[in-house]
Amino acid sequence: MNEIDTSVEYVLMSQRAIELQEIWNPQDGDFFTTTSSYCGECVANRMCKDCARMTNKYVVSGRYDYHKSIGGTHWFFFGHACVRGYGNFADSTASYVFTKDGKSGIYDQFTCSSQEHMVWLPRQDQLHEMLWNGLSNQEKIRQFIEYLDIEENYIIHNNSLESLWLSLYMKEKHNKKWNRISNIKEWEEIG
Repeated sequence: MNEIDTSVEYVLMSQRAIELQEIWNPQDGDFFTTTSSYCGECVANRMCKDCARMTNKYVVSGRYDYHKSIGGTHWFFFGHACVRGYGNFADSTASYVFTKDGKSGIYDQFTCSSQEHMVWLPRQDQLHEMLWNGLSNQEKIRQFIEYLDIEENYIIHNNSLESLWLSLYMKEKHNKKWNRISNIKEWEEIG
């Protein structure tokens, strides 16, 4: 299996695809990063290029559906083992957790983040499914070839297949294209 694109460009493309982020329903195996700002200058949904470069990438490693009164669904990530006491054996594990609203009635000793501070980095297979769910393979291939036939689409988004597929998704579902000019970097309506 190839690695998913976690480049600065793809992080910015994904974060600024607000329509995509709004439909994210976290599942095991989803890649994501956080909007945690290192520079203090970033604003919501506008992470700067330097912060996108420094942010950590994570994978949802599990979920547990608690009762709504104690936080609802909790998604876990970045698990690790640690040593407590004086031994050499890892006798405890830890994990970060996030919920829809950042509240947890269970994990009060640990930081619980909100989903709105996470940026989903969709894999190719997830973009395929959202874009062409229900179409025949022949129709999927035909539409993809038509998209690639426009030279601009291929040249602009040849950094990775994820960026290519995200661009196709945003064009087909939201009539937007990625403006990668260095000081803009934003999804724009197609004229």
